[in-house]
Amino acid sequence: MQAWEKAGGQCECHRLSHSHTYGRCTRRMIYEKRGSREHGGWVPRYRTSPGAATPLACEILCFDCFEQASNDEFKT
Repeated sequence: MQAWEKAGGQCECHRLSHSHTYGRCTRRMIYEKRGSREHGGWVPRYRTSPGAATPLACEILCFDCFEQASNDEFKT
C-alpha cells in the first residue's frame, strides 16, 4: 500500500527506451485493478532483486510498461 501511495496512482516508469513524452509514463491506474491487463491495470515491481521490502525498493508500473520492462531485461 505504501508503494502505491508513493506512486500517487500513476505509473512510475522513467525508462528512456519506452519513449515517454514527459520523461515519465503518465498513465493513471486504479488500485483495484492490480495485476489486471485492463485499462487502469498495474503491477508492483522490485527495482532490484527482492530484499528489503520497502516502498523505495518497489516501483508501480502500468501493465504496458511492466511488460516492456520485462522484455527489456531479456534482450541480448
